[in-house]
Amino acid sequence: MNKRSLATIIGCLVVTALVMGGTGCGSGTAATTTTAQPATTTTAMAASTTTSAAAQATTSSSGATVSSTTTLVLSPAMQQYRNEIVAFGQALASLPNGDPTSVSDVSKVTSEDLQAGTAFVTAMHSAIDKLKAVQPPPELAAVHQQLVDAVSGLAAVTDKSLQALQGKDQAALSAAQSEGKPLASKILTLLQGLQSQLGALQP
Repeated sequence: MNKRSLATIIGCLVVTALVMGGTGCGSGTAATTTTAQPATTTTAMAASTTTSAAAQATTSSSGATVSSTTTLVLSPAMQQYRNEIVAFGQALASLPNGDPTSVSDVSKVTSEDLQAGTAFVTAMHSAIDKLKAVQPPPELAAVHQQLVDAVSGLAAVTDKSLQALQGKDQAALSAAQSEGKPLASKILTLLQGLQSQLGALQP
């Protein structure tokens, strides 16, 4: 269980969508993180990014490509919100190896895989706690809650996948993986919507 997980790819996309000069999700097993910049600038995610990332997330370690095209001048409250969302993205992007949803054959799962899966699930819930603790500006409350719900749903899928590995239940694992695919696409769409709303709310 050492290929790039869907959650870490989403984390990279959060950072590259909202931080100037984001580098995207690089190849390899370790996630690439980006430090939030103090400048009130963001990058625009190309429409093709959502499509390609959603398609590659479960099959490839390739990352999304973003282009820096939009400059935002945000109010202090919006800037604080953006920074907190970036911190959440960085937490997801730095999740350890061991995503239970990346397993294809439960019969090959080892005790080490189960330990790694447990550590991954624990770290993922910790990252999501950061998102739940964020107090969004009123203008962004609706899309923020949708993001919380979608990411929490992805965590639930990861929980189910770990339980399937523990029980050596291939059917349950396949069902959980199928449940997670539409959630990934929804999260990416919400990130684009959030970025658009931040741009529309410039003072």
